[in-house]
Amino acid sequence: MVRAVSWCTLAVTCVLGMSVGSVRAEEVIAPAKKALIQEVIHTIKATRTSKIPQDVAKAILLQVDRDYQQMMSEEIPAKTWTEPKFQQALVESRQRISQRFLELAPQRVRWDDGMAQINSSLYDKYFTEEELKDVATFYKSAGGQKALQIGPQLGIEGMQQAKKILVPPLTQLGKELMDEEKARLLKLQQEGQGSQKNQP
Repeated sequence: MVRAVSWCTLAVTCVLGMSVGSVRAEEVIAPAKKALIQEVIHTIKATRTSKIPQDVAKAILLQVDRDYQQMMSEEIPAKTWTEPKFQQALVESRQRISQRFLELAPQRVRWDDGMAQINSSLYDKYFTEEELKDVATFYKSAGGQKALQIGPQLGIEGMQQAKKILVPPLTQLGKELMDEEKARLLKLQQEGQGSQKNQP
């Protein structure tokens, strides 16, 4: 099966803060290979519009919002958080951050240039010219086109299935381990209290 660089991997790369300028910038891709990479990227983009910029921005915005709430909780006394006036002000403040972030992000980051550099770097790193030819041929085929079209849906349904099949037993396992450790610590605590009582 032809292996393609996951779009999710590219998104995670951006979220983790990889500097676009540092992505194998010092290496020069051979013209023939670069043309093949561009062909693959063009074929993928011809089938669907990448949502990576929006997804990355939203992921970072969620982290910004969490950091902001934590910062405010450390800076402002706990009793203030219960005041209705402050709660409303906090909601409005978070909304302003969200709106301004989405407005200003395109001015700070040139998505097209950045993604083009990242894509070229990763395809150059993981594929030979012959493999790139295979990838391009596959994506141009009916099966390749369908794989691109339903790929996102497969990911969504895969996660849904995982939640039903894998999450419950793992959640139960975690609970059992926590209960075991809790019992061990309580026993240790009781033994400590007993030894203190027995001391003259």
